[in-house]
Amino acid sequence: MSLDKSAIQLIQESANIPSLLTQLSATKVPVALVPDSFSVKDLEKYMPFRASYRLNFNTALPSDFFDYAQEYDNDNAKCFIDPESMSASLILDLGNEDQPEHQNHTANLNLKRTEAYRALLSIASAKLSQKEAGDFIEDWADHLNITSTAGEVMTPAQASKKLRDLTIEAARSINSKVDDFGYQASALDSVEAKNSDALPSFIDFKCIPYQGLGETTFQLRLSILTGSDKPCVSLRVIKLESKKEDMANEFKALVVDGFKDNLLQTFIGTI
Repeated sequence: MSLDKSAIQLIQESANIPSLLTQLSATKVPVALVPDSFSVKDLEKYMPFRASYRLNFNTALPSDFFDYAQEYDNDNAKCFIDPESMSASLILDLGNEDQPEHQNHTANLNLKRTEAYRALLSIASAKLSQKEAGDFIEDWADHLNITSTAGEVMTPAQASKKLRDLTIEAARSINSKVDDFGYQASALDSVEAKNSDALPSFIDFKCIPYQGLGETTFQLRLSILTGSDKPCVSLRVIKLESKKEDMANEFKALVVDGFKDNLLQTFIGTI
C-alpha cells in the first residue's frame, strides 16, 4: 500500500511531537501544540458563570468612586491619578508580579465641569458685544461681586445697565506751529468710553468648578475695546492657569485622602 504526500507529512509531524512537547514544557509562556486542522473555541458563554469578573465602572462623582472601590478593595489594586485631566483610574484585578491578573475589573473617575465654570471659561478673554457682556452678568448675578473703576461696589443690575448704555466718544486735536522757516503740524486721535469711571472694572466670580471640589473665586478684569465701530467688552480671568493648578492639587489630595483607609495604593500618573 502506498502512502500519499499528506499521509507521509502527518507521520513525520507525529513523530516529532514528543520532542516538541519537551521543549514547550521548558518555557514559562502558556502555549499549546495545536494541529492546524483544529481551532480554539470560547466556551464561556455555555458555562453557568464567567471565568473572571469583568466590569468597567465610570462615574463623575467622587463619593460613588470611593464607595465602589471600598466594596472591591484589595492589596493588589492600584489607583492612578491624573490631576491635569481631573481623572483617576482604578484597576481592581491588577494582581502582582508572581500572579498578574487580567485587569478586566476597573473603575474610572472623571470630574465634570459645572455649568457655572463652563460659562466662565466660554467668556474668558473673548471679545463680547455689549449685550453679551450684559447678559452674562445678569445670568450669573448670584455668583458675582462687582467693583467699579472708581472702587465702588456695584450691583449686577447696575453693571449690566452701564455696559448696555456704553457709548464711545471720538476726539481729534491738531497742534500746528508756523515760523519763518516752515510749517509743522501733528494730529492726535483719541477714542474713549464715555463715563468710564462708572463702569464695572473687577468682577469676582464664585463657583464650584468641578463636582466634588470646593468653591473657588475667580477674579475677572473688565476692559473696553474701542478699536472697531462698536465697543467690545473683554473679561480676562486673572491668573487662570494658577487657579487650574490649585484645582489639580485639590483633586489629587481629594483622591489620596479618599483612599487613606483602603488596602489599595495610589500613584500620580497615567497608564
